Amino acid sequence: MRQEVFVINLERCKEKAEKMKTRLSGVDFSFIKAVDGKQLNEEKLKEMDIKLCNEWKDPYSGRNLTWGEVGCMMSHYNIYKKCVEENIDVAIILEDDVTIPDNFTDKVNKIITDLNSDIHNWNLCYLGRKSMDDRDIDIHPDFVLSGYSYWTCAYIINLKGMKKILDSGIKQNIIPADEILPILGNVSPYKKYYEYFKITEYLNIYS
Repeated sequence: MRQEVFVINLERCKEKAEKMKTRLSGVDFSFIKAVDGKQLNEEKLKEMDIKLCNEWKDPYSGRNLTWGEVGCMMSHYNIYKKCVEENIDVAIILEDDVTIPDNFTDKVNKIITDLNSDIHNWNLCYLGRKSMDDRDIDIHPDFVLSGYSYWTCAYIINLKGMKKILDSGIKQNIIPADEILPILGNVSPYKKYYEYFKITEYLNIYS
């Protein structure tokens, strides 16, 4: 099984990159150049063949999508695309401001082993998240079936899960990464947005 660790980093945030090198000392990982929201505009979207879901509104403020959210979603999307094209079975995706625990590699490898042996249908497992509805379901001593959750700062995702996201048509209906994962996992309370995505099989999301 081929698995890789990816760290998303904005090219202009060199200090964060250096800190992650220190935090991940001894870990085999690759930096992924983040899509910088400050460099995006309507013309750039056309060049990248990206469309926004203009109907989407932030559920708490009512505001529209920000360029930063577009860049964040596309940064994660680019990793999924790379993994599918290169047949990478499992991706450990980290944003460049996360705290890394001691024995990171051993801990992550144990989680992946347990997911594969005990939770055969998993697609994604949060390593860090913010529960938004307290509707997790206990299914294992070490895992819960996740309810509506935020944060894409650290998670594990397998090839089947990445294909589900790519196949959903997200590139033509960009919304924040925090929101698309719960929608594709059928745990978002905002059902009106489900119709914008091609969902033939829901993501199985754990934590």
